[in-house]
Amino acid sequence: MKKKIGLFGGSFDPFHLGHERMIDAALASGEVSRVLVMPCGLPPHKTRRLSLAAYRYSMLEAALQGRSEVELSRYELQRPGQYSYTSETLKALRREAREKGEKISLSLIYGSDALETMDSWHKPRKILKQAPMLIALRGNDSEKREFYESRARALMDRYGGEIRFFPMEPIELSSTEWRERLARGENPNENFNPAVAAFLVKNKPYLFAEDMNQISDEAYTRLAVLEQEIWEFMPLRRLVHTANVCQYAVHLALRHGQDADKAALAGLLHDVCKYMPVARQMKLAEAEGSIYPLNPNIAHGPAGAVYARDVFGMKDPLLLNAIARHTTTVPGMNDLDKIIYLSDKIEWGRDFNYLDEIREAAELDLNLAMKLCLREVLLALVRQHKKIHPQTLSAAKDYGIDPQSFLRLP
Repeated sequence: MKKKIGLFGGSFDPFHLGHERMIDAALASGEVSRVLVMPCGLPPHKTRRLSLAAYRYSMLEAALQGRSEVELSRYELQRPGQYSYTSETLKALRREAREKGEKISLSLIYGSDALETMDSWHKPRKILKQAPMLIALRGNDSEKREFYESRARALMDRYGGEIRFFPMEPIELSSTEWRERLARGENPNENFNPAVAAFLVKNKPYLFAEDMNQISDEAYTRLAVLEQEIWEFMPLRRLVHTANVCQYAVHLALRHGQDADKAALAGLLHDVCKYMPVARQMKLAEAEGSIYPLNPNIAHGPAGAVYARDVFGMKDPLLLNAIARHTTTVPGMNDLDKIIYLSDKIEWGRDFNYLDEIREAAELDLNLAMKLCLREVLLALVRQHKKIHPQTLSAAKDYGIDPQSFLRLP
């Protein structure tokens, strides 16, 4: 017997209860027995910039965990440099099923607004030829039903294929409105799964949305591609951390007149080697040469600089130095170095002591923020009976910190 799979794709930016209700309604309709939820990677038709993929995927994973009838796919997030076309995704899913020896029937799950935008899609005829569309019809409004049924008939006449409807309880939720509210610092409410709400409160992925819109188109596209490429390098929680650092770095760069594009790229790549085998990290860090002595706890910084240069083609020395120095600091750091170091320590997912004080300082004075941050780092290292790197001790003097006062602590 064929598995009846409904493909539910979208940006899910953010993922709210309206999306969950659509999944539930599709399953309840009997049209599908399983829903494959697939966040898009680089969508060719979007006129706005999507949030980083780590955020959107994390919200989905949090909301859908434990639901056996729902599967979350990373397929479109793992195609570096390639746009996400529905027709190609359908072909890939069928090919994968054949390779597994599975028999499936695929349908596409959409809200009714899809009927109004379908003419602008990439190869709509090819899409409808491969899979019927299942359209959620919200509520019992007979006029709306008549309109959408008429629109569906027109589309089928134009492109062929089949469009069917399934009922869904009405819910008025706007992703655009919620992005704006979250960007203003509002907390999510009952319109979000509790696990998604907790993620949004902790990481604040939309707080710096306006800052992210100020990076160049070239840098935004590069970020999207790089994020796809590093997806396998680290666990999801670390990808969220890199996204947080990236966005905080852009914010601080704009606050302090620095290059936001460089800050974004350095922030995203700062931990690219953190989960690499230690021997490989050490070898790359030795080749970088600016951090000495090396140890396994700090090697991923200079190793990441080499990897960013040799694998990802980053040539700017300021960007590479910022990546290399984020684990130890060094004397005479420039503003970009400070921004990446601080962003790594104070991004919204962190829960260290005195973060509010350091964040407030970082808005106005990078040197004061570095002083406050380094004091907390040094205290933490002493409490944990860990050695303090010599370059960190030397750097502390730049901010009026006497390292001996820490070394004498019991």
